[in-house]
Amino acid sequence: MFCNNCGKKIEDGAEYCGNCGQKVNINSKPVAPKTENTNRYAHVGRKNNPNKIMMIVAIAVVVAAVIAVCGFFVLEYIKSVPADKPKDSTAVQQTAAPRETAETPMENRNSEINRNVFDMDKIGMVISQKTAPANVSVAICDCETGVFYTTYNSGNEFIASGFYLPLYVLAYGKDSTNITLRETADKMMTAMDNNSANAVINSLGGLSSVNAEIRQLSYMSTSFNRKFGDTEASKQGYENYTSANDAVAFLAKVYQMGAYKEMNANLKSDGVVLPNIGTVYAHRGLGIGTAYNVFAVVTGAGRDYCVAIMTKDMGSSSETVKANATSLVSDLLGEINRQAQGL
Repeated sequence: MFCNNCGKKIEDGAEYCGNCGQKVNINSKPVAPKTENTNRYAHVGRKNNPNKIMMIVAIAVVVAAVIAVCGFFVLEYIKSVPADKPKDSTAVQQTAAPRETAETPMENRNSEINRNVFDMDKIGMVISQKTAPANVSVAICDCETGVFYTTYNSGNEFIASGFYLPLYVLAYGKDSTNITLRETADKMMTAMDNNSANAVINSLGGLSSVNAEIRQLSYMSTSFNRKFGDTEASKQGYENYTSANDAVAFLAKVYQMGAYKEMNANLKSDGVVLPNIGTVYAHRGLGIGTAYNVFAVVTGAGRDYCVAIMTKDMGSSSETVKANATSLVSDLLGEINRQAQGL
């Protein structure tokens, strides 16, 4: 049995504990021996690590800062994105089928005078009644305001049949003392003479020099890649090109120079019906592929204007091209002239 006081084992029959001297109570229940708690940390609370706490706080601060910065940029981005606009049915139609537009040349961008003299929608309707709009390019310059009015494809390159105007402008701007060059240019303008045109090209330094000077004047759609009348070069793919935009700009220069009166192509002999009011001074090109072009200055029709009409694919033979093109040109000149008169 065990001592009730210290828990040590005592001999059976002993009256006193041999360890603590306590008198043994035979009737008492034995006491389990005391055991020493070997866990040194059993009654000690867990200690906190201050470095670890600081690290956790620092990480929390950094995360909060990142979230705040990201939120700021997200809000700024949302503000910068415009709200969706309702679809514009008109804009869709214009994209599918570009409508005729009015443009102002660089030197007259601020001009708003009589801006609606020419209605290109009506001119587009005249074209559509005769052929596909892509086959015809038209550009008009109101000589009073300098405002350009153009079809949607007026910047496209067409074969420059009958286009002598750049050579005339370059000849008169090159050397004011070269009388022979100017006389040759005058003959070219009056008679649409190919030999004179080629002589002007040679005097200006050849085709490459002519093209370089045209580029310097900012006419980017005009290029001469063969001499005038060189049908063999044309068959080999060498061709002269311009756009209605470039053509009407050169017409405007010739108008300002007063040289338009030298342009006297007989359009009537081709079958073109001229307007009954005003005088038409023109060059025309025919016989290269399916092209038929008219470059004209019209005066005395309420206001003076320049017009470039360029065509392609108007028929399968030269006779068909001429018949179809001259009919279209007649209708276009009539409509443009009515608009010039304010009708």
